[in-house]
Amino acid sequence: MMRLSRRALLVGGGAVVAVTGLVGGLVGGVVAKNIDPAESLIRAVLRDRFPDIQVTEEDLSRFAADYLTHKVAPEEVWLLRLAGSMPGVSLSHQLRDRLPGGVRDKLAAFENSIMNMFLLSTDFFLRGPEAGPVVSYVAYADPLVNPCMNPLARFDA
Repeated sequence: MMRLSRRALLVGGGAVVAVTGLVGGLVGGVVAKNIDPAESLIRAVLRDRFPDIQVTEEDLSRFAADYLTHKVAPEEVWLLRLAGSMPGVSLSHQLRDRLPGGVRDKLAAFENSIMNMFLLSTDFFLRGPEAGPVVSYVAYADPLVNPCMNPLARFDA
């Protein structure tokens, strides 16, 4: 039978308190903001890559929810939630430079996919330059979801 020493009890108790506080802080922070960490990651990518484009928070939320529903496989959502719960993961260029090549390429492809789908899903291409930098989310631009949503299509042949 193993004897518990005072030191082992104190270290074990401290570890339990630290882990509980860390998990509670992460979960509590996400619940308090009521934003899914995966959605937060998508928002951060869009804000980082399109600093001059203005879009409402409601439109960002609608796009992020549609992107997660239609573009991201259900088994990959947990990875986005994990990455979104880490502050600055999508905005840190220094962190990107330290990642292995394959991971860095996968992150770049993911960010490019978000940017492309966002621009196609908004009225970005339908507005003139005089309309200003404000864009609105129209509908998710996937032919399997919204067959008529393609701002670049020309039907007047």
